[in-house]
Amino acid sequence: MLKKRIVGTLIIKNGIVVQSFGFNKYLPVGKPEVAIEYLDRWGIDEIVVLDIDASQAKTSPSIEPLKKYFKHCHVPVAIGGGIKSKEDFQSLIRNGADKVVVNSILFTDPETVKWASKTYGSQCIVGSLDVKMVDGKYFVKDRINNQLFEFEKYIKTVEELELGELFITSIDKDGAGKGFDLELIELATKTTRLPVIISGGAGNPSHFSEALQYDLSGVAAANFFHYFEHSVVITKTLLAAKKHSIRMDLRTRYQPEQLSDSGRVAKLDDAALSNLRFVKIEEEVI
Repeated sequence: MLKKRIVGTLIIKNGIVVQSFGFNKYLPVGKPEVAIEYLDRWGIDEIVVLDIDASQAKTSPSIEPLKKYFKHCHVPVAIGGGIKSKEDFQSLIRNGADKVVVNSILFTDPETVKWASKTYGSQCIVGSLDVKMVDGKYFVKDRINNQLFEFEKYIKTVEELELGELFITSIDKDGAGKGFDLELIELATKTTRLPVIISGGAGNPSHFSEALQYDLSGVAAANFFHYFEHSVVITKTLLAAKKHSIRMDLRTRYQPEQLSDSGRVAKLDDAALSNLRFVKIEEEVI
């Protein structure tokens, strides 16, 4: 059985990592290379970097910053934002991107996406779909042209482009921290034959466990992994305790009983804290 992937998403705006809330409010986090090194060091399985400025400005991806991103990273990195031509695919892959994440070009130039899948292999091309519920139905949103496409029909359309997998984000859940859209996950996994990564809504390690009850390839989070140190380690520890099939090649380990239900390291009792603070050191005898 293939291991389920825990994916860290970095949203880049004005050259820095930001937290996204509903795709319309952003709070700064810090330098992308620092965030990438942190995720890599603490055991993330894959990193997705999305440059939303390039998408909105309709400019090609900037290659020089990407070289910094890859320098200290040992896990696969997928790059998205501003991809609009064959040259953009070529440039990203030649300069170190393991995968290319496509969104707007799915709407504007699907034939180029199909060309990239055939040229570099479907495993290199990830289709990113931003999904919103309107009047009780799910729609894929083309944010550049502000258009909506019926979710189930549109998935069948992008399947013809020979993509390797789908990266599906719930706009409604983005930044809410209340859990993933389980109804959307169920619909997506039943509708498409492609592997699915879900994103949008993580606020607690238990939310990852809820999502992994479905036939997903991976679960992604952005804001959640910026909240506190060791969030990747703690999430994987709790998922492993619940018998989910995930990679556990971690530098740091916790035992499940050390963790609280909220996904934090549990507070030690007073006796344990006293033992940590006061240690008797016997006089050395020479």
